[in-house]
Amino acid sequence: MLPSRFKKLCTCFTSYQDIPAILLLIVLYVFQGISIGISAAIPFLLQSNYRAGGYNLQATFSISAWPHAMKLLWAPIVDSIYVNFIGRRKTWLIITQYAIGIELIVLASLIDDLFGRDPNKAYSQLGSHHPVAIIPLTIAFFVLTFLTATQDVAVDGWALTLLSKKNVGLASTCNKVGQSLGYALSFILLVCLESPDIPNKYLRRTPIADKGLITFSGFLYAWGFGFMIFNTVLVIFKHEKGSKLDGIIRHFVKSRLFSKSKYSTHSLNSEQTANKNEQTDGSEKVSLLNTYKTIIGVIQLKPVALYLVLLVSAKVCAFGTYRATSLKIIEHGFSREKLALLNLGFLPMDFFLPFLFMRFTTGPKPLTSGLMIFLPRLLTNCLFIPIIHFIPHFRMISNDTLMMNNSNMTTLNNYTTNNINNNTIILMKDKPTYSFPLIFYAIIISGFLLDKITSTIIYVQFHAFHAKISDPIIGGTYMTLLNTVVNLAGALGTTVSLALIERLTIHSCTKNASHSGIHTNTSGIFLNSSLATENTTCYALDGNNR
Repeated sequence: MLPSRFKKLCTCFTSYQDIPAILLLIVLYVFQGISIGISAAIPFLLQSNYRAGGYNLQATFSISAWPHAMKLLWAPIVDSIYVNFIGRRKTWLIITQYAIGIELIVLASLIDDLFGRDPNKAYSQLGSHHPVAIIPLTIAFFVLTFLTATQDVAVDGWALTLLSKKNVGLASTCNKVGQSLGYALSFILLVCLESPDIPNKYLRRTPIADKGLITFSGFLYAWGFGFMIFNTVLVIFKHEKGSKLDGIIRHFVKSRLFSKSKYSTHSLNSEQTANKNEQTDGSEKVSLLNTYKTIIGVIQLKPVALYLVLLVSAKVCAFGTYRATSLKIIEHGFSREKLALLNLGFLPMDFFLPFLFMRFTTGPKPLTSGLMIFLPRLLTNCLFIPIIHFIPHFRMISNDTLMMNNSNMTTLNNYTTNNINNNTIILMKDKPTYSFPLIFYAIIISGFLLDKITSTIIYVQFHAFHAKISDPIIGGTYMTLLNTVVNLAGALGTTVSLALIERLTIHSCTKNASHSGIHTNTSGIFLNSSLATENTTCYALDGNNR
């Protein structure tokens, strides 16, 4: 006999007929997460290189994420304009996924030049040959995000008709699990394997200096062709219910499987009834104008307006926190590869937490459990303020900083000497390395762990609520409406916060009369109070905490 709790979990999970649909949705969201992860890796690469770092560049590139917040503008087009022979959702899936594959392949041939790398050295530092072309880079990933957002509208709408009404709340679980896996396959692999540190330490017998296991361009080529292959398989083997192509194939299969005597009028009537039911599940033809009118009418409903205010409040409490915290940690010398590995350690939670809360997502009130996490989520974000402020007190600079006597500035291999006075020179690497004690790792892991738990629960529960109340007829647009305000608050908040960090941060060094040494650096990479002598005082008022 199975335990009663296990029986309840199995009961609330799904019926067997929904399992193929769930697997398909997870795979579709995996590919969505791949393109999101590639875009998310860019800020890490920029921030970890002093030639390309700076929060103004980060703020500019964050504009590339705006299409996720603007997709309501074209979501009605996805719901209203399609090829009836292929199907409402598959029409746009085919277009967007082929377009994403093509863009990744084209971008692969341009990415090293956009990064300002030496054309003869695929692993050279960003900005080593010429400055990073941040505007073209932002435009390229803006287009990629636009295609990904359009794909998201189509998949969200298809989920409402793929799943049975009983299990439509599982769309949020498929979304979270699939996107998290895709994010890991792109972001974590790219950040860890493109750098030489992780391969040399864990994967290679003989370390190779300044050479990662993969190149950024090669990674884009691989996933570009991956999108093309997967989309071709989807076109051939999966047909949307209610489309003319699906009806033709069903009729052909039944005519081959059954003899004419068995394929009776009763069978034809049952098939016609099934087709009618599919039409009522979200395949009705809705005009583009009526779709926009419906959305305007929905927004004017008082309960919806109040709910949208609630969503904005929830997002404002956390806007820019995770992005800014991660970038600040990298700025203070924490390895981007180690930070990516920490994210990899949190990956199992993205799989288990949605299933752990499945009873609530498939229940009648998924919003209740999401609201209960609001206060813990806010308190978790507040914890990052002292963590970032005290990072310089935890880090320990390596032996890359040396003192020597000289009167002129010189450059020796990867070291730069800077004249402080007539006799004192600081000698350090272009990219200084730091080590951190175990207590710092414990603090960072605890903070990110709490953030991951609260954000995942809120995301899954709210997404499940949106799936339950959305009308399948304009399902993609309805789901997009409920998510747009959240995404808009997050996108604009992130851009504004990143733009203000550098403007609000004050670096200052004062010297006593007995010493003329001054240490300054606007990027914050080299600014370290431990470098100052006893006669020099350096401090920074961090704009991230203001």
